[in-house]
Amino acid sequence: MAAKSKPSKPSDDSAEQARRALQTSMDTRQ
Repeated sequence: MAAKSKPSKPSDDSAEQARRALQTSMDTRQ
């Protein structure tokens, strides 16, 4: 889960987007 080969999984993309949004929210909140 370190290097992204090819986003052929929609589930992974959705999970990553949600995770990124959460991290961004936390970063902005700090």
